Amino acid sequence: MKALKYICLSLLFCWGFSLCIAADVRVIAKVETEGDLLVGQRHSFYIEIQTDTWFSGPIEILAPSVDGLIVGQLERFGVNGNTRIDGKSFTTHRKNLELFALRPGSYEIPSVKVRATVANPGKKPEAVSLDSPVVSVTVVTPPGVAVSGPLIATTRLELKERWEPEPCPAKVGDAFVRHIRIEADDVMAMVFPEVPLERIGGVRVYREPPEVRDTTNRGSLTGYREETLTYVFEKPGTFKLQNMSLEWWNLKSNELKREAILGPEFIVEPVVQVPEKMVSTSGSKDKESPLKLLIGLGLLSSVLGVVCYWWFKIRCHSAKKETYESLYKDLQRLVSEGTAESVYKMTLSWMGFLPDAKRHRLIASEGFCSLESHLSGYQKSWNRQLFQEEIAAVFEEENGSGIGMRHLVSLNP
Repeated sequence: MKALKYICLSLLFCWGFSLCIAADVRVIAKVETEGDLLVGQRHSFYIEIQTDTWFSGPIEILAPSVDGLIVGQLERFGVNGNTRIDGKSFTTHRKNLELFALRPGSYEIPSVKVRATVANPGKKPEAVSLDSPVVSVTVVTPPGVAVSGPLIATTRLELKERWEPEPCPAKVGDAFVRHIRIEADDVMAMVFPEVPLERIGGVRVYREPPEVRDTTNRGSLTGYREETLTYVFEKPGTFKLQNMSLEWWNLKSNELKREAILGPEFIVEPVVQVPEKMVSTSGSKDKESPLKLLIGLGLLSSVLGVVCYWWFKIRCHSAKKETYESLYKDLQRLVSEGTAESVYKMTLSWMGFLPDAKRHRLIASEGFCSLESHLSGYQKSWNRQLFQEEIAAVFEEENGSGIGMRHLVSLNP
């Protein structure tokens, strides 16, 4: 009877002691590629939070930012799972990220805040905030390759172009639109470099905001970037437009490849000037002739064509700026009083007018991540005031340099 009493007391003591032990919560970060990373290649990187109990609330894991590296997220939601560590069962939540190195060197991926709510048996759920570990990586170039600019490493890359209209003999004032498209497997669109432009005397060049997008299908990734350039000829002559080229490393054949498209040559003629008077060979009084009428109609058509083109361009430029500013005002109003879903959709539309660097910075901002975590169900609320301050800072910074119009201003005045 005495022994039974001791056993019961011991069990009661162990039970009470277990209630005093806090949940074991850990954070790990890892690049899945073993050894050195190859510049321009897609690498998988993840941050994972682990607990020996279970998650009972939202989980927030921010994406790190590193100069010289692009850290992007393709999967909107994290991945839940289980693992065993030293014979002990842990519940896990992992955020998968894509890592691309822009240039060789040694880098440190800094720690980021990881916030979660975990269960504590016998107690209320506990909110925890941990720092992920710093991860060091070394990025190298392919063997025997000297890289002076951006290099893309993939198994397939295409560089194409199309014209509207097709290149043909032109007159002063004519405009031609050139679409340049880059497409590659296992490469995010934000990794593709901007098409460089050269100044050509007598030709004005206008650049539209690029169209960038990523598509995924059962884990496979394809990135697209299309740039639109408009050439307007200002004087007669022969003009050779620039060639376009892009170097990339073929991961299948382990060799350096170079894709190129040749710039066409345009012969531009002056606009025919119609004389004020046409004197007849007979010396008689001037009479209207079919030739004079045709020349006049041709000149009028050319002038109207140039006027219509520039009127259309000016209206487009003005519309883009008005749309950008209107979207910003609507977005500010929605952040104050709208739903998270409407704010998210409006933000994506507004970010389409921002340059790549500012768009990536806004996506990685704390306020935007808070909004995404709320929409993903990991967070009950989101920080409206912080996000409103972040978009206001981007607007003020970009509006000072002429957002919307900045991409359309002449590149060689």
